[in-house]
Amino acid sequence: MSLVDASAARTIGGSIDARRDVFHVNWIEPKDISNLLTAQSYRPEIIEALHEVRSAGDWRKLQDVCQDITPGRGPKYSATGIPCLKTRNVGNVLVDKETEEFVSYEYSERNDRLRVPADSVLMTLSGAGSIGRVGVYLGSERPFTNQHLVWFKLTQDLDSGFMAAYLSTWWGERAIEQGISGSTGQLWLNQDHIREIPVTTPESSVQRAIGNKVRKAERLREISASLRESASGQIENLYGKLPSNGTKLASWVASDVLQPERLDAWFHKPYYLSLAMQFRDRDDVIPVNNLCRRITASVDFSKWPSTSFDYYEIGEIKSGTGEAVGVEVNVVDAPSRAKTLVRAGDVLVSTVRPNLKAIAQISPDHKRIGVATSGFCVLRAETEAIGAYIRACLVTDAGTHQLMRWSTGGTYPAIDHSVPLNVLVPNPGEEQIEVIGKQLLLALDYTHQASSLVEDAKTDVESLIEGSLDLERLLGEGESTGRWLEENPVPSSKGRKHS
Repeated sequence: MSLVDASAARTIGGSIDARRDVFHVNWIEPKDISNLLTAQSYRPEIIEALHEVRSAGDWRKLQDVCQDITPGRGPKYSATGIPCLKTRNVGNVLVDKETEEFVSYEYSERNDRLRVPADSVLMTLSGAGSIGRVGVYLGSERPFTNQHLVWFKLTQDLDSGFMAAYLSTWWGERAIEQGISGSTGQLWLNQDHIREIPVTTPESSVQRAIGNKVRKAERLREISASLRESASGQIENLYGKLPSNGTKLASWVASDVLQPERLDAWFHKPYYLSLAMQFRDRDDVIPVNNLCRRITASVDFSKWPSTSFDYYEIGEIKSGTGEAVGVEVNVVDAPSRAKTLVRAGDVLVSTVRPNLKAIAQISPDHKRIGVATSGFCVLRAETEAIGAYIRACLVTDAGTHQLMRWSTGGTYPAIDHSVPLNVLVPNPGEEQIEVIGKQLLLALDYTHQASSLVEDAKTDVESLIEGSLDLERLLGEGESTGRWLEENPVPSSKGRKHS
């Protein structure tokens, strides 16, 4: 027995280990017992998921469809070298190839067999809230992983994109979860259990069709990244060469550069003064408030037209892609910090820790009015393209340093909500701003398309297991997606810090 039945448990969101702290007393049959002897491993929804996978069609143990299952090691890190992937790189079905972590060439030469080949599937082994995540690595750089990840290369008859999608469904997550042990905060995934995970193995054409959606999603992410990189390069060229950024705090400064609002050493760092002097004599930069305005409209939940709303908080910002992701929250559970009404195209600027560049734009395609946390300064431009341009300017080093100059606090620096309006940004003219902004909006659209394709792939796997998959539709989509992949190759990228 259990306090929550299996069908109800499917509606509970969160990470794989979300329900480990719930008390469980379960009755199970002897045939369901494995070498795992904890009640957590036999919750009703876990047993149900395993039964359904095994009865849905052909299935095999993970170890039987892998060439090898390779755990990572604690590497020797270096400022440059071979990329090293960590837990945060493994997301929802896909692996984020961008990393600032590298291992030394010396370590690489001694441990070449630990490098991850293309089309490998990665799984996280530890961490409350992150354990058991799965993604497919579709790059070509053969990175390393650390000791908190395991990767496996599938046999030729299995599709890596399909496998990552399956292991990220409700059924796959429950099969993975069975092998988690330890207490919250010190969870670990049993590697012997990983080998025993049951995986559904439909016909190769079905796997390929679903896997193609995953590969298209990754290709769209790569094209999006290329567009953002191009736009960022244009904006940095417009800003021009910045003064050298030293760490020295001010000691003596001229009285004519003192500002009565701030008389502290941080505000008058030599670098900040040099940056301000450089912009002071230029007529091709303008303050943000020339292009947009700050939104302060407060929400009144007593008049909210529905039972839920999209809530935007700082933790859900994806600073790398510029996505502002809203989380649906019931009105009765509205956080006290849910304050500002926001809409499609608005730019959300985090006022805490501006050095983290948590600045994003709500998708122009998002039609629902939302509510943002009071920790955001909300900016609204005349057009969504101008908003995209402003967001890109604010996350450059020049924009970030201007925000940081006005920060207060030590370990938790913060800025006033009015500060982003005074940041100086390049002004190449309305036409060029629109061109760059539309390029950034296209990148944002590709990112959203990629997320939708990942969810479509997972839905197809779920329909497969439930016996409701429209096979004709899927195979048709798989063929058209395959043609799209042939017509849209991986975009070229600039050099990295390794070779």
